[in-house]
Amino acid sequence: MQKPIKLQSAMEYLMTYGWSILIIAIALVVLFELGVFNTSSLSGSNACIAQSGYLCSQVSLATNGILSAQIGNNYGTITITGVTCTTSTQVPVSSSFNSISSVKVSDGETTSLDFYCPISSNTIGTPFNGKLWIIFTSDSSSQQIGEVGVVSAKSSVSSSSAFQGVFSTGSSVPITLTNQQSSGTQSNFQQMIYFNPSTYSSYENSNLSNIEFTSGSSLTNGGTPLYAWIESGASSSAANTVVWVNLGSTTLGANNNYISVNVINSQSTATGTNFQQMISFNALSYSNYEASDLGNIRFYAGSTELYSWCESGCTSTSSNAIF
Repeated sequence: MQKPIKLQSAMEYLMTYGWSILIIAIALVVLFELGVFNTSSLSGSNACIAQSGYLCSQVSLATNGILSAQIGNNYGTITITGVTCTTSTQVPVSSSFNSISSVKVSDGETTSLDFYCPISSNTIGTPFNGKLWIIFTSDSSSQQIGEVGVVSAKSSVSSSSAFQGVFSTGSSVPITLTNQQSSGTQSNFQQMIYFNPSTYSSYENSNLSNIEFTSGSSLTNGGTPLYAWIESGASSSAANTVVWVNLGSTTLGANNNYISVNVINSQSTATGTNFQQMISFNALSYSNYEASDLGNIRFYAGSTELYSWCESGCTSTSSNAIF
């Protein structure tokens, strides 16, 4: 004997859940169209997938390899002292990190950090895929290395500025003044300086009121504030700002002095790109030309200034200064 009631129940079951399956299938098709399940769609876009416990967002990449991002964490206050960017999945050694001025980041907060990434070309649109790392300490732990996240970006900003590490309040960008005259400058002279503020618009007030000029080491926070005023282009969106700076009792010697530094690779394989080199020298031998804190020392590759910092022996009386 047939039982039509059971057949009707089965049909109702298929009707009810059949629509659900269809709706889910349509939703999956839409998500695939949007690229949600397509991991290759991340490549070349500006994105950062943070590791558990970290925050990473607002990625931008310049043509010189400087990648800026908002970095933070979710498990306590940390103090960041170094950053690096790699294409390798291996944990980098501590000596490969760029040292930065200590930056304290509270739980859930973020700060803007700059990483120097090894990009393949200095042209707009060059893609980069790699990992961001930080060295940090916390109240409950000593120095440790943290993998912030996987980053993918395309260079979209032309830039020739040197890597500066963190652009937090009080950080500085080095300015090198070169006197090519046959005689030294007079004391208390004024110097006109022009720059493109739109390059640093993320860190400036709209009227540039938070910019100041200081003497001393330009790679460390602080220094002696100098009297300065903006002559033209007083806007963070300006392409060219002209500033006059009173250098006080500062004088520039005639024909700035240079010493050739030859870096020789005696290994059987070539060095990697964007590598760091420790250089030590007897600062006492050149004390007549140095600032007391060695703040007037710069390193160049040809005419290009290189990012550098003094690690130890940072006085003109040191017999072993390490940069």
